[in-house]
Amino acid sequence: MNKKIFIENVETRLLKIFQAYEQGSDVAPAILFRTEGFIEAGCCLGLVTEQDIEELMQGLHQQVFNTELATYSGTGINIPSLMKRAPVYPSTK
Repeated sequence: MNKKIFIENVETRLLKIFQAYEQGSDVAPAILFRTEGFIEAGCCLGLVTEQDIEELMQGLHQQVFNTELATYSGTGINIPSLMKRAPVYPSTK
């Protein structure tokens, strides 16, 4: 796989995730983890850099939400989870 095809694949995956969030839908954690792993593999193979992916995510987030994506101080690629928190009720025990 060359760099162009890899980036197109990542863009498609991220766009689906961001569009689901924008529509108020949840995204399964497995999809987020697989996408992050796919991106990490691309970085390890030298197809892209983390900077390439951060710029791509920033652009897609801007396109879908019309706002900037918050940056993280951690290392590695982190796809934001924008799902609503599930209701949690105190235990009766």
